Amino acid sequence: MFHNETTKEQAIVKVRFSPNYFKEIIEYEVELNSLPINNSSGKDVTVNWRLFDSFDAQGKFYTDSNSLAMQERVVNFRKSYNFTHFEQKYAANYYPVDSAIAVRD
Repeated sequence: MFHNETTKEQAIVKVRFSPNYFKEIIEYEVELNSLPINNSSGKDVTVNWRLFDSFDAQGKFYTDSNSLAMQERVVNFRKSYNFTHFEQKYAANYYPVDSAIAVRD
């Protein structure tokens, strides 16, 4: 749980893992309360995960932002053009995710 008393920002992360039912799945649910915006710039909110114990996704992950199909994503790669511009490495690998994101070892 994240709670900032000064700004009243709050987020709750729920983690579900059940080895009886899901041997390879850990599910996270993030609930974000409203955020106060004190200027006209707005705010970007990201949820960042770190995976330990030699977890290696080999730069691949899968996203679904429209509930139609999971799309494979590869870090620093685009099918439509030669990706060589790495000055904005975070922005270049940003995908809005409304419904699901998955990584595999």
